[in-house]
Amino acid sequence: MKPLQITQSEAKSIVLRSQFLEGKQKGKSKSATLEVIKQLGYLQIDTISVVERAHHHILWTRQLNYTAKFLKQLQENDREIFEYWGHAAAYLPMEDIRFYQYKMQQFLNKNGQWFKNKLELCKTLMPSILKRIEHEGELSSKDFKSAPNKQNAGWWNWKPSKIALELLFWQGKLMISKRKGFQKVYDLPHRVVPNHINRTTPTNEEVCDYQIKKSLQALGLAREKDILYILRIAGKEDISTYLKKLIENKQLSQIQVGKLPSPYFALPEVMDQYAKSTLRNNKIHILSPFDNLIINRDRLKELFDFNYTIECYVPAPKRKYGYFCLPILWKGNFIGQIDIKADRKYKILIIQQVHFEKKIKLSDELSSKLAIKLIEFMTFNQCDTIKFSKQSSVSTVKPLQNHLNSLN
Repeated sequence: MKPLQITQSEAKSIVLRSQFLEGKQKGKSKSATLEVIKQLGYLQIDTISVVERAHHHILWTRQLNYTAKFLKQLQENDREIFEYWGHAAAYLPMEDIRFYQYKMQQFLNKNGQWFKNKLELCKTLMPSILKRIEHEGELSSKDFKSAPNKQNAGWWNWKPSKIALELLFWQGKLMISKRKGFQKVYDLPHRVVPNHINRTTPTNEEVCDYQIKKSLQALGLAREKDILYILRIAGKEDISTYLKKLIENKQLSQIQVGKLPSPYFALPEVMDQYAKSTLRNNKIHILSPFDNLIINRDRLKELFDFNYTIECYVPAPKRKYGYFCLPILWKGNFIGQIDIKADRKYKILIIQQVHFEKKIKLSDELSSKLAIKLIEFMTFNQCDTIKFSKQSSVSTVKPLQNHLNSLN
């Protein structure tokens, strides 16, 4: 089959549309929250709280007036989502759980030495933990005694019962029923998964079919390595074999994006939908470093020509942009990064630094759009004031400061 030729600009538009980042935001309801999660395939959970945590930030970007209670209700009350390892620790659609059971079963016979060491440490605890939860109901790690003189400072220093809970969770013998604050609460799967959900074990072909089509639904366009990167359920050889089968059966379209060297793939219905509609993209977004659009940095560089590194893991002297820089997307292009911190005690959103790409000038239109978005971001982070740090008070951001002053 001859690849369909599209421009890089068209490719970016297809990607942004598939990511719900082009056009109107979704409405204010938990059903809209669920729609976003189903479309994206997974919603990454992260512990960093310099600004609002990643899972809330990703939804806020795509949903009008999003509130955290929607996510809480979907997990605790409605059982429409569950937690497991997607691309990373993530909220996932409950209807997809059977495909992750495939991954859970892999943890039952894990061969790595690190995993074996953890199992050896906890093997006598695991049956008693399961029995206790069975009789007492859902429990968190706080309900189990700590080892003496232990500090909670990473996997290597966790108490054995906490490690055991996580291993049981990875194996699918426990699930996360809810969270208290950010604390995981565990329960038995049959008390978490609704009865109507299909839990039959999928075949290897079904898993490959799911991973490829779910990835392409979320990404719009993807290379084979992107499909392997996002959900990480099936192995490389299996995905490669099944991908060829889908192409032969004309269930996938092969795409040539401009002069990019890598072959891309798409679902035919995604290409048909794009061909039948037009949409002008004037949106500006301040994205989480863990946003589904940008988490694959290699793909981000190839399609959007944007180099991005989250620098909170980089030693301070080597940081170029700041501790927690958030990418800025405007009119379908990445125009810069903004280092922001929410001071929750004093309700101040602190702008540490703003960096624009070389070709970007802070025009009046851009200053106005970004100022409005920052006001919205301030409110989302439960702050009521925006403050520029001394290091950001330079001539390049003066127009932005002026627009913010006029809006306050």
